[in-house]
Amino acid sequence: MRSRIPISKLLIEARVHAFIVAKRPQWAGMKQVTLPTCSWCHRPILPDERAVSFPCPNCGKVTIWRCRVCRELARPYVCPSCGFEGP
Repeated sequence: MRSRIPISKLLIEARVHAFIVAKRPQWAGMKQVTLPTCSWCHRPILPDERAVSFPCPNCGKVTIWRCRVCRELARPYVCPSCGFEGP
């Protein structure tokens, strides 16, 4: 039995695939893309989104990703490694 995939997830995957093929035609045969997720809202971050990534300011072991919305609203993030909480 096939599992049902939400339409929004399919649209995101199609948008990411189109972006990748446009930027890197040699990657057109790729079957799966793993997107980073926002550290606060856990939404997938698309390649053309104005997001940021940076190492944890305290330990530097974990890469923290923040989407445009969470960054603009100054939502907090927590490092899963050391527990550091930032703006």
